[in-house]
Amino acid sequence: MKLISCLLLAASSLALAQTATLSVLDQSAPDSPVHITGQVTLTETVKDSSLATGRSVTINATNVSTKEIAVVVAKITITGFRSHGGGIVATGDYFFKPEKFGIGQVLPIIDEPYSDEAEAVIEGPTNGKWPGPPTLTPQAQAQVTFVQFLDGSTWGGAMDQQQLFDGRREILNVLQNLLDTYNQQGEAAFVGGGYLLHSGGHDMLCSPPELDPRDHKM
Repeated sequence: MKLISCLLLAASSLALAQTATLSVLDQSAPDSPVHITGQVTLTETVKDSSLATGRSVTINATNVSTKEIAVVVAKITITGFRSHGGGIVATGDYFFKPEKFGIGQVLPIIDEPYSDEAEAVIEGPTNGKWPGPPTLTPQAQAQVTFVQFLDGSTWGGAMDQQQLFDGRREILNVLQNLLDTYNQQGEAAFVGGGYLLHSGGHDMLCSPPELDPRDHKM
């Protein structure tokens, strides 16, 4: 009897959850130097009187051009079971890194493990049940908007290019300020400190770097 009750409970729990695994549709221009692939998993679960949603996102970029790439910017749009998710701007920037995006190479630009996104209270007669069938068709789309090649040439929109270059200038200014502070005040000015770096719409708290004054002669 107890086994039957457990099975019924499991069946009931399964009936209150749904999952959609989507392949990312690349809607980039035909001449895009980068091809986008990936997978998005969406979940929707009813527990007691709440509706919880979650997702995982994996986006890969393939260099289909004849040049090495320094930067690729792509915009990803995800539509859930009941709402349009906000757009994600994914940037693979190798400008400050020793490695570059080689010809024919495949690199991840988003690798977001599963996480809970939101929880909404279910009210009224639907309490503890599905609030009706999904109102939207889940889908995931991507579009490459800007690419900068290692030789300095670019592909894509001027606005995305300007935003990227503005972000680089901010990073360079912060790094220069850090170096100036070290040169003028020494290592003590860095101990126990942290520095807020703002770039591309994101704030990053950076720990003080370990600098050797012999490596930074002015």
